[in-house]
Amino acid sequence: MQFAEHTEKGIIKFIDKNLKENGGKFKNITLEAAQKLGIIDVVKGVRNPLKFIETADVSSLNKNIKEFVEVLANSANPKELVKKAKNFKRVSVAANIAISSTALAYGLPKLLFAYRKAFNESSVAPGLNKYYKQ
Repeated sequence: MQFAEHTEKGIIKFIDKNLKENGGKFKNITLEAAQKLGIIDVVKGVRNPLKFIETADVSSLNKNIKEFVEVLANSANPKELVKKAKNFKRVSVAANIAISSTALAYGLPKLLFAYRKAFNESSVAPGLNKYYKQ
């Protein structure tokens, strides 16, 4: 996407011009992605003037899309690159879930037990003290 001006007004003008020329829909990949990500809000084919557009986010998104396309163009096998990226994303999500689950199910109780043992007279949970004393 080539902006006429790399200023906020220039980017907003480009967005409005693209909407107007294409019947209320974006033809530009960056603007379509920005709309799907919620950076740009379109209501009935017109940009919502009540929603603030972070033009730096639009520029950053455009830069990332350009870099991705360049990497795909320079790759010997673009389909394989996209497949690797999807697999990497899946593995990273699964690893995040496993790490979070382990930390909450195993690490946090161990940490609380060690804290109670170090700073209290007993290692019993505070709500259970009266039952252990009986």
